[in-house]
Amino acid sequence: MKLQLYNTGDLENGEYRSHLYLRAEPGPAPLGDPVETRAPGDSGISVRLTPVFGISIPVIIRIGEQQSEVSLDSLRLAGAPAKPQLHVLFRRSGISPYMAISGWSICRPRASAHRWPT
Repeated sequence: MKLQLYNTGDLENGEYRSHLYLRAEPGPAPLGDPVETRAPGDSGISVRLTPVFGISIPVIIRIGEQQSEVSLDSLRLAGAPAKPQLHVLFRRSGISPYMAISGWSICRPRASAHRWPT
């Protein structure tokens, strides 16, 4: 598969978002496949469900010089001492930045402090 972006010369600087949607279409039944038949005397209604699977891939196109900033705000520790939670508010400006966030525990129990898990 090959995708191509063209005619970008007339676009203003900025960020453009779209998505690429791929879907598996059910093909026609091969010749010789048995046709479903109803039992004699069956007057009910039947339903046949055929799943159609698809995937949507986000596409972001950035034209021109891009500026973005991310800052952390309102950091606080919450929850029970046995299971603390870090609450963080990310503030961003400019275009949408992509980033990886990872965390680790650096808490160690002290004699006068709560017992934190190690």
